[in-house]
Amino acid sequence: MLRKDYIYPHDFGGFKEQNYFPDEFAENPPKFYFPTGNGAELKLKEYLDKIWEKTPWKKGN
Repeated sequence: MLRKDYIYPHDFGGFKEQNYFPDEFAENPPKFYFPTGNGAELKLKEYLDKIWEKTPWKKGN
């Protein structure tokens, strides 16, 4: 059964920005993971930078 209020990321190319924080964070939700440019994290960092640039919450906000 599909939920009407649920956003399915696979319907949006595998990524869809979503904010589950309280309303006061709606414009600028906190980020908790900051990958380095070292080793395997470099590819992850590049991928995350690419997808987050497409969201209302740009890198560095």
